[in-house]
Parts: sequence; C-alpha cells; structure tokens
Amino acid sequence: MKTLSTRYYIDLYNAFNTFIKVKQYKTGRGMMYQLCVAEFFNYLEKNSIMDLTLVDGQIVQQYYDYLSLRPSKRGGSLSQNTLNHHLFALKLLFHYCLDEGLLEEMVVLPGYQRGIVDERPPLSREEIALLFAVCRTQTERALLAIVYGCGLRRSEIEDLNTKDILFTDGILIVREGKNTKRREIPLSESVIQHLKNYYFDQRVDILQHHKKYEEAFFLSSNGKRLTGMRMNSIVKNLALRTENNELIKKHVCLHLFRHTIATHLSENGAQIEFIRDFLGHTLINTSQLYAIRQLKSKKMYAY
Repeated sequence: MKTLSTRYYIDLYNAFNTFIKVKQYKTGRGMMYQLCVAEFFNYLEKNSIMDLTLVDGQIVQQYYDYLSLRPSKRGGSLSQNTLNHHLFALKLLFHYCLDEGLLEEMVVLPGYQRGIVDERPPLSREEIALLFAVCRTQTERALLAIVYGCGLRRSEIEDLNTKDILFTDGILIVREGKNTKRREIPLSESVIQHLKNYYFDQRVDILQHHKKYEEAFFLSSNGKRLTGMRMNSIVKNLALRTENNELIKKHVCLHLFRHTIATHLSENGAQIEFIRDFLGHTLINTSQLYAIRQLKSKKMYAY
C-alpha cells in the first residue's frame, strides 16, 4: 500500500493507531482497522482532499464505490464482508475524531444511510440535569445551555460573537454555518438566563481583569476566544465530575449534545422541517433520520 505523504494524515493515522491499541479492539489479523484507515487516507490524498473536515457522506459514498470496484489481492472484487470491515473502520475513525473534537458531525456511512445519524445513544434528560448540577462556573452552565439548548456545531460555537445573541428578542444568530448558511435559533427562558448570568458577570470580570476588548462570546481565562478543543475538554470533564458510569460510558463530547437535542426535539413531536432549520441541515433527509429513530423506538416499546 502506498505510504502516506502528508503530515496531517500521518499524525492522524498514528493517533488512530494508538486509539485502537488502547481500546484493545479485536482486529483479526493484527492491523486490519489501521490498514483500512490508511487506504482511506491514501484515497483522500490522491483526490486532493487534505483535511478530514472536508469529508462528507458523498465523498465516503464515492470511496465505497471505489472499494467495490477495486480488485482484491487474490483477484476478483472485494467481498461484502471485507467492505463491511472498511466501513466499520471508518465508523471507528469518525467516532474517534468526534470525541477528540476533530470533527463536528458524524459522517453518514453508505451502509448506515437508512439508519441513524449517530448510533451512540443520546443523553437522557436526567443526564443533562446531572451535568448542569455539577457545573461550578457560569461559563460551564452557559456552554451547556448553548450546546444542548441550541444544538450548535463546534465551529459555530467557536465563531459565536456577542452581537449574535439578541437577549431581548430571544434569538441566537448563526451568521455563517455549514455551507455558509445563516439561521436564527429561538432561545428558551432557561437558556437566556444562563447566558445572561455568564455574559453580565463572569465574562465582564474576565475582560476587566485583562483590560481588553474581545467580541467573542465565550472567553478563556486569559481573555481570548475559547477554542473548540477547550470546550470539548470542559464537557468531558463535566461528565467525569458526575461520577455516573453510564453517563461517562457515552463518551460525552460537543457533538453528542447536538445529537441529543435533535433526538429530544423529535421525541417531543417537533416537525422535521423545524429540526432541519434548527440544526442547519442542508438536506431534510438528514433530519428525517431522527424521526426514524423515534418511530423505531415507539415500535420497540409498544405493548
């Protein structure tokens, strides 16, 4: 197999390799998952896709078509079992990148397009309450209010400025979401209160201490824009602070809150069009997957 040539993919491959070994996944003949991911990275390099954040469902479908047509070492095409191994390896890769904050959303895989956007269980309302209960700062509460109450992507939270939150109107504006889409998100009274508490108190203290102006809504302790990586660490630490094993096992990350609020909206009877607009999905099909999850859940528990 062709050796990876870009530092970005080499570093990501090495990190994934360590992840697989630490988790002790059964890999059959040693490096099966790693080899599958290396081939995927080679494909991306060959097609000048030099950042995993540029990968979407269409690109993965094209890669799956490529795998379906390429010959195996023994001649003939790859078996369905081998194709499934490749898909599962990519699933592990994307989940790893989500947990580490390297991706904002789960990429829908060809074998799962009729399934659910994110197969990991969402947080329950009780677990959301647990996370709020262990918050120690107004920043932590405001961040939870944003990631759960507004369902923002990581980059959208990073880019959030003070002018984007209209407290009087109860609206949060995403000025340039995915595919440069602008959207307005309604804020509940509880979300508004958490954001106000942070904005008029802790955020003011940070700026006064550093005697500087910063338009970013979320600030680090040094008065600079809070990074997505740091936000991801905050929510992970909140989960650990609860000491709730079931919650910790869900590998809490920024994306999981977006997945959770979409599921809860569907459970509460929200229309697909509302969920699409709320999350900023381009295609309604993506939002429909949450409705499918809810429908399957109702059938599963119907007596």
